Amino acid sequence: ISMADIREDKRFLSGVVEGFYGRPWTTEQRLDLFSRMARWNLNTYLYAPKDDDKHRACWRDPYLLEEADQLSQLIRQSSDRGVEFVYAIAPGLDITFSSERDVAALKQKLNQLVSLGCHSFAILFDDIERELCDDDARRFPSFAHSQVALTNQMYEYLGHPKVFMFCPTEYCASRAQPSVRDSPYLQHIGESLHPDIEFMWTGPKVISKTISITSITELSAVIRRRPLIWDNLHANDYDTRRLFLGPYTGRPASLLPLIRGMLTNPNCEYSLNHIAIHTLALWVRCRSASHSLMNVEPAGGVELAEGLESVGTPEDTTLVTFEPSEALEIALREWIVEFHVSTRKPLQQQQLPADKSAVTQKSSSGNQVTTPKGPSPFSLDDLRLLVDFFYLPFQHGAMACTLLEEFIWLKGNAPGHGTMQCDPGERSGEVAQWLERAKQFRCLCTAVSDMYGRLTSIPNRLILYDLYHYVWDAKEMTSLLNSYLSWLEAGGSEVSPEREPFVRQGGIVADMQRLLPQMSSCEELFSHHTTPPHSPSSLIYTIRPYTIEDKGSLYETCLKTANCGDDATTLYPSNPELPGDRFVGPYCTLSSELSFVLEDSEGVCGYVLGVLDSQKFYERLKKEWLPLVHSKYPPESCKTMNRTEQDMLKQVMNPESSLLLHKDYPSHIRIDLLKRSQAQGVSTRMINIVLSTLKARGSCGVYLELNSCNKKDLQLYIKLGFTVLSNDTLGRDPYTLVLVRQL
Repeated sequence: ISMADIREDKRFLSGVVEGFYGRPWTTEQRLDLFSRMARWNLNTYLYAPKDDDKHRACWRDPYLLEEADQLSQLIRQSSDRGVEFVYAIAPGLDITFSSERDVAALKQKLNQLVSLGCHSFAILFDDIERELCDDDARRFPSFAHSQVALTNQMYEYLGHPKVFMFCPTEYCASRAQPSVRDSPYLQHIGESLHPDIEFMWTGPKVISKTISITSITELSAVIRRRPLIWDNLHANDYDTRRLFLGPYTGRPASLLPLIRGMLTNPNCEYSLNHIAIHTLALWVRCRSASHSLMNVEPAGGVELAEGLESVGTPEDTTLVTFEPSEALEIALREWIVEFHVSTRKPLQQQQLPADKSAVTQKSSSGNQVTTPKGPSPFSLDDLRLLVDFFYLPFQHGAMACTLLEEFIWLKGNAPGHGTMQCDPGERSGEVAQWLERAKQFRCLCTAVSDMYGRLTSIPNRLILYDLYHYVWDAKEMTSLLNSYLSWLEAGGSEVSPEREPFVRQGGIVADMQRLLPQMSSCEELFSHHTTPPHSPSSLIYTIRPYTIEDKGSLYETCLKTANCGDDATTLYPSNPELPGDRFVGPYCTLSSELSFVLEDSEGVCGYVLGVLDSQKFYERLKKEWLPLVHSKYPPESCKTMNRTEQDMLKQVMNPESSLLLHKDYPSHIRIDLLKRSQAQGVSTRMINIVLSTLKARGSCGVYLELNSCNKKDLQLYIKLGFTVLSNDTLGRDPYTLVLVRQL
């Protein structure tokens, strides 16, 4: 490539490809995109949504009147904003290159677009089979010859449009056969494709971590022109669990003079592409773009233009050289305002009183944004944390890396069984260090949960709905990591995986999942298969080991669930601790290492209590617990009790234990949840954490007792693998069901 070619007076093409697989963007979203691109000095939009049938699968079909009107509006509005609308058509799935009928159909389709005002086009041959049909094979020497002939013919037919793009079948180095330098396909394109037609390229791979000067120089020598980059760095259509909110990176600014343009193919969710597009715009406007090859800034050390310490409008933001972290911060400070722009329809004919404690700002679209100074709105720090968890395809952000690294350390350095239940003064330095780092890790997990909770309250519901299932996954997975730490702290042991019980998910969720054990004893607890509620909810639940400070809260929870799951406060007016003395106290006192607490934003809302060896437990109960109960409830106290209290006291004094159960089901559990947490799916996780811990400690089976009127919980336990034993066999009262399960 000559220096004259590099310095030729052609506009550098920069902007967005709507080229992903999945639901296309709406007309309103595209119009909003054009406005953003105009503000950020991006000049090209390529219309190529794979799921627009008339762009690809049904390319011969003309657009209907309503569809044509929408396209005409887009073309007109983009032009008004200085954005070039490029219509792409992808006939490669089934076109017969030698068919006059197919060639005529393609011309007719392009004519329709011309009539709608479109003046720029692209022909795409990506993601198709390479073989020619028999008719084409008789006419064309190779696949490359057929594509070049058709593309050149359309370019001539349209009168040399000012922008005309060609996407090859070998559109990245990994698909070039046998290599970029020696590919006959690329060589023929370089020799025969009209020199004014833009050649599209994604880099070394379909999704390229980096695009180097060396790779572009090698390609340009083969195709005899500067390539136009179709960049899939932020594309997420290949994995529904991944989202990319990190900055544009991995492309040195010194590439700018070596390419014809840079178009990003971003996330499928339109509202989540602010950072991807904004940081691309900053990269394009880097001052290195105007340097000649001899004077270009090297990639690496970077500084901002004077005055960028404070956030200004995009028009004021120009980088001397490009630093991704600086560009990200600029984009974040603009995007956070949009989170507080309400997307709900305004109330009609209703005057609301002004909120004197509110902050008014302008969004990037010029709208007035009112952010109440209420408790904990979604903040810039929340947004930074969110971005770190959904950064880029090949890396996580700093806080996500910290979470992974800390968990790896905690998992690999967990003290042995029983060493963490001793008094603080008796703990070794290693145990104290582990507990302190576990505390810091839980703070980071809490930050994720808090971020999720504040996100669900943002006024911009469009952003929320696009983000929701991603952040739900991250929140649920950090909760699983937290549960696993609780399991280790309660005596569970780290073992090597025995088998892989589930399909991996993508991104940060997958990396967190890989840190959890996949042995059969824990797979139910530590596999992630929950789905978010249909309506966004800010409810956050934490499962943690029991501490002595929880006793009062557990007694209160027991009382509020002691009437077949309902509040029993009125049934025990004089002795409200009686249910707790029956169902909570013995476990917290004699088996605290298998007691787990459920918390939400309001406090303790449930518990699950376990016993490893029921026979030994009841022996200890008689020796250690019942004397305490006898002193608390002397015989004369019965005189002031009502009938319900007296019946409960009898159960406290004479707990039932069937030796028939202990051989096959030596362990037992008890779970109670307040109503506010019963419909959130946490009961399954709580049961599984105690079952996993019991199995890890050698238990072969477990039983639990349930009031026969509790049909809802009965169905849950059956789904979890429990079966109901006959009361005739056990000699129990007919109102209590005994459910058992092998471990």
